[in-house]
Amino acid sequence: MARNGLKILDSDMHVFEPHDLYLKYMNTKWGDRVPRAEPRKRHGQVKFKFGDGRPLRVSGIDAIPAAPKTDARVESSPGEAKVAQRYEKSFRRDYDPVSQLEAVDDEGVDVAVLFRTFPLHCDDSLEPEYANDLCRAWNNWIADFCKENNQRLKPSALITLHDIDMAVDETRRAVKELGGARGSARTRDQTEIALFWADGDGTVTPPGHWNRIAQTVALGRRTGVAENARLFALLNVALADAAIACWECKYRFDVWRPVTAVRSAGSLHDPALAPDTDW
Repeated sequence: MARNGLKILDSDMHVFEPHDLYLKYMNTKWGDRVPRAEPRKRHGQVKFKFGDGRPLRVSGIDAIPAAPKTDARVESSPGEAKVAQRYEKSFRRDYDPVSQLEAVDDEGVDVAVLFRTFPLHCDDSLEPEYANDLCRAWNNWIADFCKENNQRLKPSALITLHDIDMAVDETRRAVKELGGARGSARTRDQTEIALFWADGDGTVTPPGHWNRIAQTVALGRRTGVAENARLFALLNVALADAAIACWECKYRFDVWRPVTAVRSAGSLHDPALAPDTDW
């Protein structure tokens, strides 16, 4: 948990999706094509299939050409059996939000950004609308999952790889519902975190921010003058390198940030884009 006044963030913690996720969250128009699986009997990923029993996509150990194909195999991904004991508490609760929070506590983490484990939409053979609906179902599920404690569990979003317009629409849905300054589902704590890391006008800016963090760490460890000189020299050289690379990319690729794109969409004179100047 928080150490030396700093919170611990896991930016890539994964969830184990339930066997009935898509039956509960996916558009029912897909009928037997809505993925479903059997409840877990042991730790490991579930095998999502269509209603007729065909696998939606090859995954786990079946995706490795050299792996032996035997009915006696009990693990779906290499190494699952070896680590199963680590997940006993989570397995007993079927990897629900409560068990996710217990895992966060066990790891000493304050806030975790949650990612998918079974990306069913990543298959070139799927038609765009179907792949997009897989993403929408997962996004709606993870949003509900994080409601158990939305100040500690933060959802990511899946975006289709099959159609740029659908990808933009789903990205906009995720960003505008959770990121708007007004009418947002964001909590007060989330707003404060965003402003804290934005390092906007009147703040110490990003370099000063990281120097303050280093100062807190140095004070907590009671390092001496020579150690501090080396610490801050290395930190600021790294900051300079990062700034040079960052600004070179800004000028080379010239891509708007979401805040600019949402507020200034009207300047593009595209009827498909509606600006939100208060976002």
